[in-house]
Amino acid sequence: MKINMLKFRSKQIVVIATVFILSYLIVLTGCQNDDQVTPVYIAIGAAPVEVTIDQIYADYMADEAAADTKYKGEMLLFYGVTVEKVNSVINWGNNEVFMYNSHFITGGVKFNPKYTVYLDNVWDGFVVDIVGECKGLIWPINSMEPLLQISDCWINIVEGDSGTTFQEEYY
Repeated sequence: MKINMLKFRSKQIVVIATVFILSYLIVLTGCQNDDQVTPVYIAIGAAPVEVTIDQIYADYMADEAAADTKYKGEMLLFYGVTVEKVNSVINWGNNEVFMYNSHFITGGVKFNPKYTVYLDNVWDGFVVDIVGECKGLIWPINSMEPLLQISDCWINIVEGDSGTTFQEEYY
């Protein structure tokens, strides 16, 4: 009976040892991957075209069709733009803020921000750098002159102090 008991225990030990060894081998070989995976190509958009307000507006006034061919749909970069007129926030009190067609106008160009929060701390006279998409000329109601519309703008304040600071996630 002792011999049968020893045979039974040795079988248990062998089975347990085999399970541990196989488990170890499976984990060890499963963690190694010799396959080389080709990285996925992700296209990066072209750098924005650097222009000045005077240059692009003059191009549009000279020949709208040619200017549309050159600029419309392109991402444009404007450095050192002085904000002339901000139209964005109406505070109704009790921290209720109404945003209506938030934008600012400088030199015949209307800049619409990608997010209205960009204009929360921008006032007339600020100097900003802007990247946005050219949408072409628009004719505002009650206006004798067209405006060039630049939309989905990213705005970086270069000069100006509104007495508040931007939260980093907004720019």
